[in-house]
Amino acid sequence: KDGLSYALFIGVFWGVRSLREARETPLRPVSFDIRDGTRLIRAPLDDILAATSAGNYVEFALADGRRPLMRVTLAAVEGELTRFGFVRTHRGWLVNAARMTGLRPEGSGDWTVELGALEAPLSRRYSEALERLRAA
Repeated sequence: KDGLSYALFIGVFWGVRSLREARETPLRPVSFDIRDGTRLIRAPLDDILAATSAGNYVEFALADGRRPLMRVTLAAVEGELTRFGFVRTHRGWLVNAARMTGLRPEGSGDWTVELGALEAPLSRRYSEALERLRAA
């Protein structure tokens, strides 16, 4: 009788713990919504190569060549995309580390991040970004 009660208690405890852990693990979204004027572009995260600052806007470089603009700060976009593998490489650039095809030194500690045909600067002031890109 006591063994059955103990086993039931452990089972309930383990079940509640498993549900809590499953709820705390965020799922990776498959897309990011870009509001370009009155249009809403649902771009898959893997298709976003980079995001650049353009005044009060952020310009997204997509794999298909489109460059939609969104009225938002680069810091706000960085806050949303950093947890999905995007890295701030320059005060005006955020790149998708998964789409990086190469790194090229430019001298004086600066680098160029190659994203296929697109090239993004990597400032020497963002040394942690260089480490993250090398590890990726």
